[in-house]
This record gives sequence, structure tokens and C-alpha cells, in this order.
Amino acid sequence: MLLAHAPEELCERVIAQGLRRYTPRTLVDEGELRSELATIRAQGYAVDHEEFVRGTSSVAVPIFTRDRQSMAAISVVAPPDRLAGARMDNVLRVLRRATARIALSAP
Repeated sequence: MLLAHAPEELCERVIAQGLRRYTPRTLVDEGELRSELATIRAQGYAVDHEEFVRGTSSVAVPIFTRDRQSMAAISVVAPPDRLAGARMDNVLRVLRRATARIALSAP
């Protein structure tokens, strides 16, 4: 999530360092990662399906400053079956409400 909204030069530095595999589902192909980052920016949230830790999924939503700079993100981590379908939609709704409240209180 944070990398998707980071400055381009930071993204390039991270990618240039090499992409480490944590699970069989980790994105380690530069092209696939760039595509995923574009998808995250377009849809406004990131989903991890056992890409970092086996047996866990997560969904994250960015927190923006008043001038639309990403300053942080919040996420929910759960077993994959608990972040599917309507449950995912509910979690996203709650996360988006929370990020909106946090952003309103940011300096």
C-alpha cells in the first residue's frame, strides 16, 4: 500500500534492491509488481492473499493528508476465508470510514 503511493524515485530504489520472496505467492517479478501497484492506486486499496505470511490475508487503505499525500495506511489481517466476498466489502467500508476520520484530524 505505502509503496503504491510513494514517490517514483523511492519505488525505483526499492525495486532495484531486488524483490524478496516470502511465500510462493509473493510478487517478485518487477513487471507484475508495477502492475499491482497501479491496480492499488486505481482501486484505492491493497489486498494481500498469503503473499507475505502463509495463512493470512490482509486489506489496507491509505490515509491521505488534506493535500492528497499518502501519510500512512491502516489494515486488517485475518485468515483468508474471513476476508472474502461480502466480508471483504464490509471490512473495506469500515477501513475507509476510519481513514476518512483520521485524515480529517490530521494537521
